[in-house]
Amino acid sequence: MSFNGQVFVFKNIMIADVSLKNATEDYIWVQSMIKCIFLERGSASKLKAGQKYDVVGVNGGICQDYSGTLVFDGCVFLPAGAVQIPAEGASALTLPSY
Repeated sequence: MSFNGQVFVFKNIMIADVSLKNATEDYIWVQSMIKCIFLERGSASKLKAGQKYDVVGVNGGICQDYSGTLVFDGCVFLPAGAVQIPAEGASALTLPSY
């Protein structure tokens, strides 16, 4: 079963200072494993190092930049605890949480 194209929610993700320093207008690396392409360009300027966020994004599959990493499109960073699983009208299959 492929999870490409599925919406994922990553709960309570702390943004590291190094992630912010290496972020671009288009994306940020989350925990050095997921390249999160922002839904809204320039979103990195709204993030704070040491803060926890719920990260919502669409699985785009294997990232070509580095082996063993993934890319997520349309990433939105919300205050930790803002997203409840399962969301209304969805199931754990359509909104897996890790």
